Amino acid sequence: MVAWKSFVVTAALGIALAGCKQQSREAAAPVPAATVKAIPIKEFMGHVMEFSAESAWKWQGWTNDQSGEKSLFPKNEAEWEQAESASLTVAELTRLLLQPDLRMNGKDWDARVLEAHAAATEMAKAAEAHDEDALFKAGSRLDEACTACHHAYAPNLEGPATS
Repeated sequence: MVAWKSFVVTAALGIALAGCKQQSREAAAPVPAATVKAIPIKEFMGHVMEFSAESAWKWQGWTNDQSGEKSLFPKNEAEWEQAESASLTVAELTRLLLQPDLRMNGKDWDARVLEAHAAATEMAKAAEAHDEDALFKAGSRLDEACTACHHAYAPNLEGPATS
């Protein structure tokens, strides 16, 4: 008799939990992308894309000051991880530039965006491999892609900010 009661209680709990799982799936139904408006491209590029690109570029190159030349490349695992994460963020953000609400009219828009995406992806791979030379080259490629796009689509902008 005790075994039967345990079975009934276990079955009832299983059914209740299954109902909870079903409710959580229904509550998490995707929101149609068309209902979420994008910020204007000028704001997106100036506040989102440039911020993210600067977060990736800060991990490459050298600076000179009174004490001499200083490498900006990551120096430990945590910094390499930050460089990789920042690069992957830029790569993913470029995908948004191919969406209708951010896409610019121009015959070469997609090619320019894909070039920036490829360069940011290369940066991420270089950071994952801890390869300073490859990180620098891919970062330069991203800078060139951004600058060329600015010249074509926003000629009044100076291009990516440098620190």
